[in-house]
Amino acid sequence: MILAIPTRDRKGLNDVLSDVFARSKFFTLVKVNGEKEVIKFIENPYSELKYGVGPLVLKMLKDEGVEAVVVPEIGEGLKQLAEEFGIKIFYSSAGVKVAKALELVTA
Repeated sequence: MILAIPTRDRKGLNDVLSDVFARSKFFTLVKVNGEKEVIKFIENPYSELKYGVGPLVLKMLKDEGVEAVVVPEIGEGLKQLAEEFGIKIFYSSAGVKVAKALELVTA
C-alpha cells in the first residue's frame, strides 16, 4: 500500500505531520508492505491557491498511485471524494512524527 502523508518538510520518517492536509507544503509517500519505505517527496503545487485545493490534491495523489492518506483532519467533501477515488483515510495528530503516525495506521 502507498500512503501519502502531509508533511512540513522532506525529512522522511523523521518529519512531522502538517497541521493541514490539502494546503500542506509537502507530501511524503511511503510504501508499506511489512516494511516502511519512503519512496517519494512531492511539493504541493496547489498549496497557495485560493479555492478548490482539496480535489486537486486528491487527484494528484491518486495519479501517483496513492491508496491511503494520513491526515490530522479532513472535510466531508474530501472524505466523499477520497471514497470515490478508492483512497482510504487514516487519522493522526498534527505534529506527530511520520514514523509514529505509520505505527498507528499499520498496527
